[in-house]
Amino acid sequence: MEQQNQDQHQEQQMQWRRDKVQELCSKGYSQREISQTLQVGVATVNRDISYLRNQAKSNIKRYIDERLPEEYEKCIVGLNAITREAWNTSQQTEDGRQKIQALSLAKECYSMKMDLLTNATVVAPLQTFFTTTSLIW
Repeated sequence: MEQQNQDQHQEQQMQWRRDKVQELCSKGYSQREISQTLQVGVATVNRDISYLRNQAKSNIKRYIDERLPEEYEKCIVGLNAITREAWNTSQQTEDGRQKIQALSLAKECYSMKMDLLTNATVVAPLQTFFTTTSLIW
């Protein structure tokens, strides 16, 4: 039981140190400055940074694998629903200004959908990311 408490305490200390390393890195501290501030060796700081980097990669991969497709699909479904409603409104109204606004909304939805489906700033980096990193993970 005492060994378990000791292991848990060490794990908490390590997590605290890694949190501090990340905080200090984000503030622009060098590895040497971090090691001096936390009173640990540079090798320990280097290992913590490597661990944090790997953890960040894993988090990004998980987000891309699990959340991004779901959010992407929700956007497409939402845009389709808005487009359908805009077309219905444009066909049901007698007010010319309301008809133009509804058609303008439909046009904007088509444009947004096209951007989502073809936007190279999103699609290309993801393709590159999976192509270059799939061997690592």
